[in-house]
Amino acid sequence: MKKRGEVRLTISDLLNQYVLLYEKPITKEKTAYDENVDRIFTRYRPGTTFSIGFTYDINIK
Repeated sequence: MKKRGEVRLTISDLLNQYVLLYEKPITKEKTAYDENVDRIFTRYRPGTTFSIGFTYDINIK
């Protein structure tokens, strides 16, 4: 391909970790997530995604 072509593989969210959406009780303190206090209302795994792409540069003279 004489340095004109490119193949690219992309992998996203390799660990497939959970996404948590939660609410905190009304407090003036800004604290980290606490599973004993905070209420989870959505928990999901978006999944691992794979994509492959190919580009080729056509140089017309």
